[in-house]
Amino acid sequence: MTSSYKAKGNIIVCGSRGMVEHETLQCVHCQRHWVKQPGSGNKRGFCRNCMGPLCGDEKCGPCIPFEKKLDLYEAGRLAVLR
Repeated sequence: MTSSYKAKGNIIVCGSRGMVEHETLQCVHCQRHWVKQPGSGNKRGFCRNCMGPLCGDEKCGPCIPFEKKLDLYEAGRLAVLR
């Protein structure tokens, strides 16, 4: 099974196995990045309003785009920016 999500970035990991490059996805609600691993079994989501991937965190369930969260935070109507 392949993922229909387009990668939003890349990460290069240098370790004992040498240098490994992975594609990453980004949550449209919190901006969290994760390594793209189709078939990993991790429960993620997709926002049909924003038309982008979700990280799977409960806080990202309701559709509040990150730009809207920034506006609320700057206006003092959001205590913590997550």
